[in-house]
Amino acid sequence: MGDDEQGTLTQVAENEIVKHYLGLADAFRLQSHLRMGVPKYGQVEVDEVYAGITKKGEHIIIGVEAKDKGPNDLLNVSQLFGTSQALLHIFQNLPTKKLLGVKPDTKGRVCVCEFSVAKNPSELKPLQDWKAYLIQS
Repeated sequence: MGDDEQGTLTQVAENEIVKHYLGLADAFRLQSHLRMGVPKYGQVEVDEVYAGITKKGEHIIIGVEAKDKGPNDLLNVSQLFGTSQALLHIFQNLPTKKLLGVKPDTKGRVCVCEFSVAKNPSELKPLQDWKAYLIQS
C-alpha cells in the first residue's frame, strides 16, 4: 500500500478506524474525494464521507480529512473548515455531523482526532484527544 493519502484512507477503512474512534455500532464508507461547490464558500474536496450508526441507532455523517505520512503534509484549518462547510451544506437535515482528521506517523500508526463541525473558522477546535491506531502490515 502506498504512503500517500489514498493509502491512509484505505488503512482507515480496512481497520474500521472511524467506527472504533467514534464508538459507533457501524460505519460505512460512502464516497472518496467528493468535490463540490458550497454556496458562499467556494470549491471543496472532502477526502472521504462515511455514514454511521450510533449504538442508540442514530444516523450520523462523518467527513474525513486525511494526509499522507510525509512530514510536510499536515492537517490545516482551511481544509478541515472546507470539509465542515460541505457537511453543513449537503447534510442540512441530518442533526449529527462529525469531522475527523487523520495522519499516519512514522511508527506504523494512523493518528485520529475529532474536530468541531464549524460555521466559522475560529470555531474549528479539536473535540477529543488524538488517538493512534497501530496498523498491522
